[in-house]
Amino acid sequence: MVVPAGFPSFPCPSCGGALPATMAAGMRIPCPLCQQTITVPIGGGPTAAAAAQYQAWAMVQGNTAAALADQAAPGAADRVFASTSEGILIDDGRGRLLVIGAQVTQGQGWMLRAIDPSSRQVVWEALHGSHFRTCPTRRSTCALGGRLYTVIDGTLYALEVATGRGLWRVQLGAREAVDVDRAARVGHEMDLYEAETPGAPTTIVVRSENDLLWGLDRDSGQVLWRRTWDDGRTFAGPGVIVLNSHRVVELVRPRDGVTLLRLEGKVDGGRPVAGGVLVEVDEDGDQPAGVKLIDPATGQQRWFVACESVDLDLDPVAVGGQIVAIVNGTRGHQLLRIDAATGATARKGFVARLFGAKGPVLADLPWTKHHVSAMWEVGDALLLDCVSWDGERRLAVLDAATLAVRYDSGTVPRDSTPGVRVRGAQIVVSLRSSGGPHEIRAIDPARGAMLWSRQLRYLDELALRGNSVVMAGGPTIDLADPTTGQDQLHFAP
Repeated sequence: MVVPAGFPSFPCPSCGGALPATMAAGMRIPCPLCQQTITVPIGGGPTAAAAAQYQAWAMVQGNTAAALADQAAPGAADRVFASTSEGILIDDGRGRLLVIGAQVTQGQGWMLRAIDPSSRQVVWEALHGSHFRTCPTRRSTCALGGRLYTVIDGTLYALEVATGRGLWRVQLGAREAVDVDRAARVGHEMDLYEAETPGAPTTIVVRSENDLLWGLDRDSGQVLWRRTWDDGRTFAGPGVIVLNSHRVVELVRPRDGVTLLRLEGKVDGGRPVAGGVLVEVDEDGDQPAGVKLIDPATGQQRWFVACESVDLDLDPVAVGGQIVAIVNGTRGHQLLRIDAATGATARKGFVARLFGAKGPVLADLPWTKHHVSAMWEVGDALLLDCVSWDGERRLAVLDAATLAVRYDSGTVPRDSTPGVRVRGAQIVVSLRSSGGPHEIRAIDPARGAMLWSRQLRYLDELALRGNSVVMAGGPTIDLADPTTGQDQLHFAP
């Protein structure tokens, strides 16, 4: 190895070859010349101990030091949030949009504040004098039922959205877990939701990254129950929480965490839908494979439909009085449609049964050799996100009653995060070729028409809030009219 003239170096203690003195003294490395393990005698950077000390300081003080240092930069005086904080747009539950972020001042510490995005006026401030090792993020913050929930440095805070009044805080001991699959419908990625028990107050259920599932009183934050949960997804239904792990479906009462029903062995998943819990069961002796709907209050079976290869890994939907679930077929996915009240399905004709055909009639997708990646109900229609066996992706809106195609995107890019957002009968999607700009499309599911589209270079969050489509990229937030795509507001902190 040749070290340039004037460049600091040291001789290898084993072979004597010159090595660049750019590593910390005391490090043990294999010599690139003789491959013998050596201890670096002199270094051009900090020692290992000094590096560890700096890292420990940066973990605790780095966020504050960086934000305070950036405040001295030209033009920083008008920033409403610290440079290390991102703006998080929420709906306050009263028809007003607010941008939530953090700010810090020398000697007074951190605070959380809400800004009116149109006037840039401060609406409220909270948590004065806090020390934030990290600032709140879009993945760690959500608004539900007039409450703001945010996890900062392992602590879950609940505040009144309209006023910022602190309600309670709970030490989770870890960051919040996320559920990106839920984001398309609820508009946020936190694995946190409200769960109801008839005749009892609302329970907040949240999962943390230290493999714990928490049940908290919505009003006081009191820990009602806590359990280890490190596998599968959780879902909230009427009066029940559905826990899914490998070959286990557990129905839990939200208020006290008591297990109402535990199914294990020949089960592959359960989902709350149409007022009950749909559970996939495997063939077991004389019991054929299929799905059954369980009453969460009694644990009793309401009905059973025999059908092989149902896949509840993909959430079923309830639309137009029927439950629609995905079935694995030999030519791609198929749709199983069940009357939600009775469990009735379309049956095969007499001739087909005469020749041994069994089970309900399954509807083919409009395209062969396609798998459904996700499915949602939007008004009286189904929205499908599909991928062909050749890897081509498409989005389609189908009439839920007839399965006629109302909208077909054709082949679209697969690299799209965030992807789909639905609310009521509104659909917005983002599509992106690898490394290219994000294309935002708004789709009318009733007419099957694309309302508008636009391209953005950066996109970190796509959401439907109030009467706006929210497109956030980096520190900036853009709002557009859901129907026309007309710009409503550009916000930069």
